[in-house]
Amino acid sequence: MNQKDSCGQDLFIDQTGEYDQIDYKNIINSMTISEIRLKNTEKVIDRFFNGNKSSLAKAIGKFPTYISKWWTENETTRRNIGSTTARLIENAVGLEKGWLDIQHDQIGDQGANYSASPALPKIPVSGTAQLGDDGHWDFIEPNHADGFIILPSTDPNAYSLRLKGDSMRPAIKSGWYAVCEPKHDLVLGEYVHVTTNDGRSMVKELLILNDNQIVLESVNEDHKRITLDPAEIGTMHYAFIVPPSKHSL
Repeated sequence: MNQKDSCGQDLFIDQTGEYDQIDYKNIINSMTISEIRLKNTEKVIDRFFNGNKSSLAKAIGKFPTYISKWWTENETTRRNIGSTTARLIENAVGLEKGWLDIQHDQIGDQGANYSASPALPKIPVSGTAQLGDDGHWDFIEPNHADGFIILPSTDPNAYSLRLKGDSMRPAIKSGWYAVCEPKHDLVLGEYVHVTTNDGRSMVKELLILNDNQIVLESVNEDHKRITLDPAEIGTMHYAFIVPPSKHSL
């Protein structure tokens, strides 16, 4: 959070450690950060994707319908480009971190080595998880030669598991993959990969997380919610599900 001066203006710390005032008028000419990111993203699309928005979506692992909402005239459904997505765009085309957040007349030489098929991270498939009737994994079969999931990820420790069984349909289909990012913040309402000290392993929706309890929602309505004491948890990693089309040998 920025410091404020006596008039309520934002301050920043320069390289000498001194406070200076941010002149937003000169920096962004009254444009919001969302407007700046959108304009810069349009420059990226023109420069690296020949004006094709769908190609950008593919490069950052998003559906075209997702990024199309950045330009919709309907304010109710319009999306802004958040910090996480901005960093994905920069990383995909070789621009330095934060480039999208600052106004530019042109891209210049940055990203000059970008190709239409950027090298996305390879997330190793660590094994196959057999889904049991109770929503837990009966076993995990290690397999270190089962290929990779090709998706943008900033977590060097990311891993994935191939899921087998139908007990978690319709949300999770047999043959799909759980991509897990240990360094990603846990998000209420999204999936987590949980292992417990008594040997259970599961993918569930995280409903409640506090010092007293962890409540997990089963993705299959035939299974009940699970309430755990934090002391019972071995590991709990942010997770999301991807189709087999993201798998590569």
